[in-house]
Amino acid sequence: MFTPALPSFLFMLADDIGWADFSYNNGTAQTPNIDKWATKTAGSIVFQDFHSGGTVCSPTRATVLTGRNHFRDCVDRVYGCSDMTQCPHLDFEFAPMHTFTVGDAVRSFSTEEYGDKDGAYFAGKWHLGSFYKDAARYGGVVSSPLSHGGFTKMNATVEVAPTATSNCMCKAEWNDLCDFGHNHEPTHCKPEGECCFNYWWDDPLAPHGVTNLTWPTPPDDSLYLADAFSRYLKERSAQKKPFLGKEQAHI
Repeated sequence: MFTPALPSFLFMLADDIGWADFSYNNGTAQTPNIDKWATKTAGSIVFQDFHSGGTVCSPTRATVLTGRNHFRDCVDRVYGCSDMTQCPHLDFEFAPMHTFTVGDAVRSFSTEEYGDKDGAYFAGKWHLGSFYKDAARYGGVVSSPLSHGGFTKMNATVEVAPTATSNCMCKAEWNDLCDFGHNHEPTHCKPEGECCFNYWWDDPLAPHGVTNLTWPTPPDDSLYLADAFSRYLKERSAQKKPFLGKEQAHI
């Protein structure tokens, strides 16, 4: 994007949407920008027989990060909890041998001219372990986009968000903002009854190395993700530096 030698990459992953759901394939999901990439952008390539690494969240995310079968990195089911404030003891560790990831590839190629330590950005649903750098203090294991994903910037939830207003149950005064769609109630609450699903980002000055939102997300949290990425993109553009962006939306 910024230099002929090193383009930037944006990888988007969305749950529960299939090849035939996109509007460019006559599906019902309205995806005008993706339609333009698929049908009108010069140089675009559409893969017609492309498969995810697994049928559920954690295995798919592990495979996308490493290019390996998820079983090789100890991911054989769905892991996680609603929010770090509710399970600081989360003890699942993705890739305990620290498998080389796409984020690591970006960091290993950092140069003064083309890249730097902030060139790998992760956003959205992580679902591969704890964000707390001091998780061991609570009997857990750190396994975050920063520690195990190879990324240097993050803005993520530790697990799935069952509502478009993802953190609406983190404070009682925000509950009226909740929009649960057809379910009409929160799901995926772990531990049972704990239904805060908040966004966290890297903060070296914070007690756990990350900090979270202290205000409610917009009515559709995809707008929050888009805004956060836009701010990161402006920063990289001003620096004229390429980047790898990995966006994993809640669908």
